[in-house]
Amino acid sequence: MGDQCRGGIYHYTGGTWTPLGGSASNSITTDSSGGIYVLTNAGSGSDRAIWYYSSGTGWVQQSGSGTALAANWDTTSFTPGAGGSGTINPGGFYIVNSAGGIWYENYSDKSFARLPGSASAIAPTAIGGVFVLGYPSAAGGNQIYYYDLNNPGWTAEPGSGLLSISAYKNLYLTSSSGAIYSAALPQQTLPAYCSAYSTPSPNANSSPQPVWITDNSNTGARVVLYVVTGAPPAPPAGPSGTQTQYLAANGTLTNFTVGATAAPFPLECFPGSTHQGNGLTFELPPPTNAVQSAGFYIAYATPPPGGGVANPLTFTGVTAGTQVGDAGPNLDWNVPSYVSVPWDYVEYTLPHGITDVTQVDKVGLPLQVTQGSTTIGFASGQYENLLSAITADPTYNKLAASSQLNGRSVLARILSPSNGEDWGFPQDWWYNSTFNSAYSALSKGYVGYVLQKYQTTPQLYTLNGLNVVSGNYCATSDGSSNVLFYSVAGTSCSGLSGTPITMGIANTLEGVGPTDSYGVCPSAIFQMPYSGSGGTTPFTNQTQFYLWKAMVIDIARGVALQNGTHPIGGWDTSPPTPAPLSSFYLDPAFNQYAYLVHKYMIGNRTYALQYDEPGGLAPTFTSDPTQPLQITVWNIPTYSRATPTVTATPLPCPS
Repeated sequence: MGDQCRGGIYHYTGGTWTPLGGSASNSITTDSSGGIYVLTNAGSGSDRAIWYYSSGTGWVQQSGSGTALAANWDTTSFTPGAGGSGTINPGGFYIVNSAGGIWYENYSDKSFARLPGSASAIAPTAIGGVFVLGYPSAAGGNQIYYYDLNNPGWTAEPGSGLLSISAYKNLYLTSSSGAIYSAALPQQTLPAYCSAYSTPSPNANSSPQPVWITDNSNTGARVVLYVVTGAPPAPPAGPSGTQTQYLAANGTLTNFTVGATAAPFPLECFPGSTHQGNGLTFELPPPTNAVQSAGFYIAYATPPPGGGVANPLTFTGVTAGTQVGDAGPNLDWNVPSYVSVPWDYVEYTLPHGITDVTQVDKVGLPLQVTQGSTTIGFASGQYENLLSAITADPTYNKLAASSQLNGRSVLARILSPSNGEDWGFPQDWWYNSTFNSAYSALSKGYVGYVLQKYQTTPQLYTLNGLNVVSGNYCATSDGSSNVLFYSVAGTSCSGLSGTPITMGIANTLEGVGPTDSYGVCPSAIFQMPYSGSGGTTPFTNQTQFYLWKAMVIDIARGVALQNGTHPIGGWDTSPPTPAPLSSFYLDPAFNQYAYLVHKYMIGNRTYALQYDEPGGLAPTFTSDPTQPLQITVWNIPTYSRATPTVTATPLPCPS
């Protein structure tokens, strides 16, 4: 964007003006995601080029040109009436040009729509309509008109004004004398079914948690929310069990019973929840045990035929061991309903606990979570960058799944390798030379290559920093089927002696047992089938378990072959000085999904492995229940992919 000697663009926040670079004429507008549209002051014609600024992409020129701009904050899609053309989807912006033409540019696919008539200025509302001033512009002011997008057509409104005009919940304009006038707009009419839903409110024994949900997805689809949380033990769970609750339509947290289904909360029934400023205040009871937490599940759905509330996810009360209720939606990875619903969740430990977003099994929505000065998740524009990077990889591009939503093909999710086999990802990639022919040592593919290197150059592993075990160990291999860990007093791995801890490659790295429902033997690199020692695990004690865990973390993070103390980055999930992303993903092969998700998350912090993320890369912070928890869903990219016909080629499970 060309710089001129005037028209500089600045952003004001926290009492400070910050230059954004570039320059603009007298038209500037901000969208609901915080992005900025401007008309450049470069050039000499009446219609000026349009530029867009976001923190994720910087300045990017847009199609078209004009004399005035206005971003669209309406979350509904519309089709203009007679004399108009195209479709107006959420997230774009209106353009008025020097000929008075009224255009709309969609953000998602850069397509254009047009309203009938002409205007000299425009002000869209958030209730399905736009105000304009008549054309051409007159020194004494222009008549005000309103175009109703719900029932397409123009009406003349009382009053007139000059070029300055704006509207959201209020209409503002400047008269020919320079006076500023405002008028309140009618409030959005809620659907009749919203009467069945009550705003959650605190009871006498709990403190409310303000939650603001901002929908910047630009899908035009309905947004629903589920709140599922732990609660005091109750029959039949017994004293040692947990009872799961869900937020019911009457606004109270209700115990799951067997067969009970959690209600979807339609955010359209709570207009304040869809933009920062009001939001819902949820009743989150104080914890009665150390593991109590809540999940805020956000899902998108096309309205059902005939209207009503969509219910895209299913949470059904079940009894599992000592737990009554459901901690997540009842969806498997290969069923159509799973990939057809864009959804994700934020985990919140009550009341002064950890808040996090997780990408262990998938990236479902580009969530950003902010409380006070702390922000985790995706920044604006980064989900699109992640999709581009994933689809550019010939092995990992199979993990991106598309869906039809509100008449558009959109990115439904990017599956992690552990759950992408039905979509064509080879889960046995690490030890099957069919998928990694360059590394066939020990006939174990890349895992064999790593262990061959360990046999000649043992690597130092430490358990120091864990509460349950400690000590230093040097990892090597017997050259055939076992990993050997020798206990050492110092940090040297030369002259190893004594009896090592032996772990079989088949059991601990390749995975063991019957094939899964897709015919693939589980790989212990991409998933974590064990939780400790004893029972059905291949480990006889916690030392074995944590040594295995450290090795697979470093293999997946591409540092198993790097010299240093393993796991590289240390065990601590929140050290004072986090390990930089440049410390990881350095080996010839690594978990590309984990690398890219880390790369495009704020501060490189995410749970992208099936293990805790040490080294300070965990996306967590300690919550303050007195401050609003702000959840933003950024743009969901347009994406289309046919249902894959290719599936992984499994090897027989090791014996």
